[in-house]
Amino acid sequence: MLLLTFQISIPESSSSSGSGSSQSSKSECTTVECSSINSGISLANSYISKQINLSHCKVVVFSEEIASKGLNDYIDTLSNNIEIRPNCNVIISRSTAKKFIEEAEPSIETLTARYYEVALKSSEYTGYTTSTQFANFVNDVKNSFVEATAILGGVNMGDNKVKEPYNVGIDGNYIAGDTPIKSGDKKSENNSSGNSNSGGDSSSNGSQESSDSSAENKPSSLINNSTTSSKDSLKEQSANNMETFGTAVFHDDKFVGELTGSETLCYLLILDKFENCIISVPNPLSQNSDNFNQIDLSITKSKKPKIKVEFSDGKPVIDVDLFLEAHGLTLNNSIDYTSMKDVEELEKSSNQYLENKISSFLYKTSNEFNSDIVGFGKYALSKYLTWSEWENSNWSENYKNASFNVNVTLSVISGAEFDKSP
Repeated sequence: MLLLTFQISIPESSSSSGSGSSQSSKSECTTVECSSINSGISLANSYISKQINLSHCKVVVFSEEIASKGLNDYIDTLSNNIEIRPNCNVIISRSTAKKFIEEAEPSIETLTARYYEVALKSSEYTGYTTSTQFANFVNDVKNSFVEATAILGGVNMGDNKVKEPYNVGIDGNYIAGDTPIKSGDKKSENNSSGNSNSGGDSSSNGSQESSDSSAENKPSSLINNSTTSSKDSLKEQSANNMETFGTAVFHDDKFVGELTGSETLCYLLILDKFENCIISVPNPLSQNSDNFNQIDLSITKSKKPKIKVEFSDGKPVIDVDLFLEAHGLTLNNSIDYTSMKDVEELEKSSNQYLENKISSFLYKTSNEFNSDIVGFGKYALSKYLTWSEWENSNWSENYKNASFNVNVTLSVISGAEFDKSP
């Protein structure tokens, strides 16, 4: 049996005196227990006042539990529904799908549908999550030369009482500010087993209140880019918010693992699916290890990546060349963006740093997940004369034997306040 949950947006128009009108929105969630998606839709139609139509469906959410067992039957059913649009987004929730939908409420947007539409586009300017449309997800699950990925979702229910500013590098190290309390803490797992209302665990919450009083001003849930979306975060006083951070990785139609925010950034760099992003790299020119030990760079591409796949003794050897441009965002006494010597030192250090990070990400996809999410199989395809030869090569299993050569060419153009190269 399945639990099928619908979040139905109910727009309301409110006229205002003067120049125009404003829109507000509330949403209604309904859950049915059913044996299939289609029977669940029919069951929901039997007791709500309107007929459900999926033409404007913004997201389809699968729980991690169902995704781990395989999604073929579900995506085939949805693909056969003419109402589902190809650009509908696919989310894999680390909590149950019901919990994700019910507790992920808009915190800034007033229209729920608009909230999902805008929130999932953050990959274009952060690089910490992907944007996976339903049509692309189905295509990647079905073909033999690339594996599928999806948006990794969770519900961040922590308060936002952050007293100190903080920053993180691409490896997730905190540079300044409070030490984060990790998502998925045992306290939150205990709380999630009961009712979503705080009253469900009043006794356990009461015992924690005194012991946690010293941490009153500390954030209950902070995201850094070496983590993924939270399964459950500590619940305090703030509104619940949807959290899409990291990437869900598939092998065939089964969910096999997660990429952190920094690994997702490496993934998007290779795929050339980002407009710009900001990374923090070690400062090779810092004289004081306590201050200014990181430099923020705004990264864009200078030209498309080059990928080549060869074979040695039947094992894939994959070359990845990336070409990037950067503007320095950090200004301090340790670096002079008008000095050719300083810029060259920063470029050399940044190139080596990114090469290590990207290599680590690629070996994780091959050794740990055995999942070619980048799609190197498309480049290996040209090495085979016939389709039967390609199928017999069993690329999806051979990928775990791959070795990688990564070369990053990053050119630091200038500091952001300068209009020409040094």
